[in-house]
Amino acid sequence: RNELACKNSFLLRDDLFIIPSLKSCLRNQLTSILFHDVALWSMINNAQQSTSTKLIPMRLKDILQNPELFKTLRVFFQNNESVKNTSRILYTHPNTIRYRLKEIMLKTGLDYRKTDDKFYLYVAVITKMLNQ
Repeated sequence: RNELACKNSFLLRDDLFIIPSLKSCLRNQLTSILFHDVALWSMINNAQQSTSTKLIPMRLKDILQNPELFKTLRVFFQNNESVKNTSRILYTHPNTIRYRLKEIMLKTGLDYRKTDDKFYLYVAVITKMLNQ
């Protein structure tokens, strides 16, 4: 049986429906992959394949095309929204991260501190990563 190492257990690759790009995205983040770590990704991938589903508001397209803002947002979410950890990983000052997050907010009208807006931002990040 083909298995992926998990934190304290194993998860069958067949159960994951892993998308190759998802696997490569998560490889550097986690030493293990559990279903709850990828369930949202799987749901977004399935919804994205539906032609009638629009997961990303048009106002997010510019942010996704800007490498600096996209990377900031991606690393911010990967670090559980920690400005300190994000700045450490990106080798920038925490105020630079705050400035970029504010720039995203001004350009999109989406506030990363509000749950509904955060959801749209996070889905946009996941969708772009799945498409890379």
